[in-house]
This record gives sequence, C-alpha cells and structure tokens, in this order.
Amino acid sequence: MNEKEYAGFWIRTGAAIIDTILILLIIGPILTAIYGMVYRTADQIDQLNGIG
Repeated sequence: MNEKEYAGFWIRTGAAIIDTILILLIIGPILTAIYGMVYRTADQIDQLNGIG
C-alpha cells in the first residue's frame, strides 16, 4: 500500500527543463528592470566589467 513509483530519467529531465524555463521567465524581466537592456547584450556587459 505504501509502494512508491519513482520518476524515470526522462521525466526528471523534462521537469528540470520546464523548471529552468519558468525561472528564466520570472528572473529575466526582473534583471531587465534592474539593469536595463544592457544586461542582454554581450558587448555592453564587457564594457560594464571593464573588459572592452
């Protein structure tokens, strides 16, 4: 009665991908609100870090 059926590799992989997409959809707008569009372009990130 208390037997548990554990999820397999592909179900867990799919869940991890879905979790990643959901986190990006939540964190992306927050980072854009804080840093602006500069956060999304690699050239300007290098300038912020003093590389370029």
